[in-house]
Amino acid sequence: MQLRNFTLIFVVALVIALNDSTLLAQTLQPDPANPRWFIYGSTHLVLSGNGIWILIPDTDMDIAEHNQHTLTWGGNSNRTSLFSFCHSEELCPWERTGPGTANDGKPKYDLDKFNNAYWKRTVQYFQDCVKGGIFPLVQIWGECYVEGGSQGSDRWNEHPFNPDNNINNIPDLPSGTADAGRDEYFYNTKNKKLMAYQEAFVTRVLNDLGKFPVIWDIGNEIGLDTQISDRWMRYWADFFDAYQAAYPGIKILSTVDTNADRGHYKRINNFDVINVHGVRAARPFRFEDQPDKDPNHSRVDVKRMQTALDKQYRLYKKPLVNSRITSDPDRKRNIRDRAGNALEARHILWGYFFSAAHFISFRSDKETSWTQQPLTTEHQQVHLRKFIDSFEFFKCMPRITDIVKSDDAVVLAERGRQYAFYAPNGNHFANRFTADLSEAGNIKFRARWFNPRKGIFGKPFKVSARSSVKFTLPTDEDWALLLDRNK
Repeated sequence: MQLRNFTLIFVVALVIALNDSTLLAQTLQPDPANPRWFIYGSTHLVLSGNGIWILIPDTDMDIAEHNQHTLTWGGNSNRTSLFSFCHSEELCPWERTGPGTANDGKPKYDLDKFNNAYWKRTVQYFQDCVKGGIFPLVQIWGECYVEGGSQGSDRWNEHPFNPDNNINNIPDLPSGTADAGRDEYFYNTKNKKLMAYQEAFVTRVLNDLGKFPVIWDIGNEIGLDTQISDRWMRYWADFFDAYQAAYPGIKILSTVDTNADRGHYKRINNFDVINVHGVRAARPFRFEDQPDKDPNHSRVDVKRMQTALDKQYRLYKKPLVNSRITSDPDRKRNIRDRAGNALEARHILWGYFFSAAHFISFRSDKETSWTQQPLTTEHQQVHLRKFIDSFEFFKCMPRITDIVKSDDAVVLAERGRQYAFYAPNGNHFANRFTADLSEAGNIKFRARWFNPRKGIFGKPFKVSARSSVKFTLPTDEDWALLLDRNK
């Protein structure tokens, strides 16, 4: 695919971007020394947080309040969509000029005319993220915009690209409630007029927003519910690469919202981030029964999760992000929307961190006030953030088989210098583990237990490195343990 000629608007945006030396000098990118993590300037990052789909188009939501909530609860990332459901909110990227009435009873869109009020609010969102140190994961084409199935068909009925809803006469797209989530429709790269409008939108996105530190999610659930071809995903990955090549200084991290084990990434090598999206790639569950409110019950096998995620990383050698981790683990019992089982939430979030993976998801719909009702995962995340900030995690890697010799614990380690353990415990897990620290020689470590329920360290004690060091958890609950060189 050849990059289209960019307009004068792009030149102006490029000048602004290049003059913003702070942003360009501190580009969000995978850490060259350890690509499991991200780095922004000289700051190493574990990305975590939640977000709301319709934050940008819904002007009733306060952007600053939303972002402050993220920071208050230990997050440094949001997930949102550029225009999912914009037809039901105030703002959409395009003007609604008519003539004619769209399926929602409002004037039809003119896809040749951008809505400046929308783009102004979008820039405000990104500016506020930078101000607070938030690194968002942003969908360009959101559900159902790149998703089929019955739910997608309902959404397509009011989608701006539906022929019923615009005056631009794009050929070969179904009208009404037909399923547009197929290769021959929305993803047909041979439909030149369709792709010209898609390119015009993405170009405007990059012109206005490409200078900000962000991960661009090309599309939501492309490989889960549709028959999307690799060609459409490669089209956009190539487009991003050409944009970067044409304008040095702009770094665009891209991913696509699908399970890595679907095989798409084996054929598309120029994505920067692997989005495992959900739990199918990690398969953390080993218990089929439904947990009740027993605080010691969990279905999540943390060691199994770590092994599965490590396999994904070794296949692709790129940072792993789960963009659905708190809005799953399964549809039947959604820990995003109810207090549920805090232990299980910790197993998931701590399991991801100890797998050197990142999680950026959605919180509940806007009817649930994020200021009054933080999520179960957010309560757990704020304590996890304290632990993350207590050691140089970015020098560590998961050690799957060669340190923990018995019972249940996962570990992040920098050989001979620092070792972090998480022991899940609970009804189905042991309250002890044995570690082989012989690689550290005769070192004595400072050891500190960390309570993930309260976010506090216990009193330090000494541990001598040897081939079999036995640890018993302080209580019959889950605990973390940090070993570093005795100071």
